[in-house]
Amino acid sequence: MNVLALLENELKGKNWTIDEKMRYLYLRSCELFSYDPRFFLCNALPNGKEIQEEIREKKVNLEHVDSRWVICSSYANYVYSTLLKELLNKDSIVTGIGHEYVVLEDSNKRKIVADVTHGYDFTRVKMGLTTYGYYPLRHITREFGQEIEQTDKKIGYLKEEYNDNKIKREANKLICKKDIYSPKELLLKRLQEVERLYHSYQNIEEFSDLENCLFYLQKHILLEDYEKITEIPLFQVTDNNSWHFMKIFSVKIENSNKDYALAKEDDVYSYKEISQEQVKYFQKKMTGK
Repeated sequence: MNVLALLENELKGKNWTIDEKMRYLYLRSCELFSYDPRFFLCNALPNGKEIQEEIREKKVNLEHVDSRWVICSSYANYVYSTLLKELLNKDSIVTGIGHEYVVLEDSNKRKIVADVTHGYDFTRVKMGLTTYGYYPLRHITREFGQEIEQTDKKIGYLKEEYNDNKIKREANKLICKKDIYSPKELLLKRLQEVERLYHSYQNIEEFSDLENCLFYLQKHILLEDYEKITEIPLFQVTDNNSWHFMKIFSVKIENSNKDYALAKEDDVYSYKEISQEQVKYFQKKMTGK
């Protein structure tokens, strides 16, 4: 895929300011790329450090993108900073020790941080949420937030409101029913709502985004019940170096557990309830983090 040509074409004819184009490229690159799920999982393998080094050293050619998986350093060095330079003739600085991000200057001479892995912006953008990793270097002001909101409306990212508010409203609807349901019934209703909202994000395909999407939904819908979840990350590497990812979510409900799995079926990731026997089978078959 030629990402450079794609985004150059999308910017053609757009009567936007340089700041609006900078924001657009940040959001679109979050939609187009995802965090490499192998980077932390490979710690469980004997050659984990070698795999991490390979991932760190991999360069991204925006004219010939063969994988949408990146980490902080590859995104900063080869994706966002390159888009700024090639499409906007905009200089930026890649900085950070151990964790890298981009710093650029807007039209008001403010230093802006573009740190895509801060707050999981790859996933947040795909979910239509507010972003955490695009902010002034010195301090975030209410005025800056308002500017970003207006920009997001103008460039088409924000339609009516950010989905943060919609998800919060769904959580509040269940909070209002605390006097109607028993604690067990309320937890089950919340789990159903997480599943419903998860399936509403048909545009999200990559494993790292899907697990972050579930984390966000569970955290904001389950609220105090979130502490009842135990996560079991699993993966498998085949002989041809193909990676398969899975995550099991075990929810404690009174004296028993209810288990869910995020796993690939027919090349599409699904999230559904599984049995205790299936949990044991997958734990035996696959490698744990």
